[in-house]
Amino acid sequence: MVIDKDLIKALRCVGSETAMYTCYAEQYNTVHRNDKDFKEIRCTDVPAIGITCCPYHQRSYGTCHDDGDLYEWMGKLADELEKTLEE
Repeated sequence: MVIDKDLIKALRCVGSETAMYTCYAEQYNTVHRNDKDFKEIRCTDVPAIGITCCPYHQRSYGTCHDDGDLYEWMGKLADELEKTLEE
């Protein structure tokens, strides 16, 4: 497994989630909704008028808890980290 920028973004996305699976974008939108210059953050890489892309969005690694993608790559990453500790 290659550790790339998308993997780091995926880790930051998962790491930003609360116990209720509220991600960085959802938390940001809730806190800043009433700010004067508020721009909604969405999990996308295509900005639109009044919408900002989440800095943790990427397409390489699934971050959803409902399917197996998240747990598959996290397990592989743990294996790679164990290998580096053994070296």
